[in-house]
Amino acid sequence: MLAFNGVRHCARHPQVKLVFSGHDRRFNTTRFLCPLCGTVREYSSGVIKHINNARGFFFIENGCGQDLFAHVNDLAAAFVLRLGQAVEFEVGHSAKGPKALAIRPL
Repeated sequence: MLAFNGVRHCARHPQVKLVFSGHDRRFNTTRFLCPLCGTVREYSSGVIKHINNARGFFFIENGCGQDLFAHVNDLAAAFVLRLGQAVEFEVGHSAKGPKALAIRPL
């Protein structure tokens, strides 16, 4: 189940609200579209599975059992990370696979 807090805004047009575009149940994501530029952003939710405090990274397991890499620099706000904590994030892509960005606690 996906839970999302607040309204989404386009990075290029902060005054514009993103419009719901659909769900992708395979990856437990919800897509939003900017009506001005056509940018599509994917959001998901999951729980923190593994934390490496020494190196500043952690993994988030989404509802489909897929693990996404995340780094403390990708937190949207300062909060304490705990194993099993529910979080919401934007799905990004890196050379090594999917990555969690703009991470917020639920």
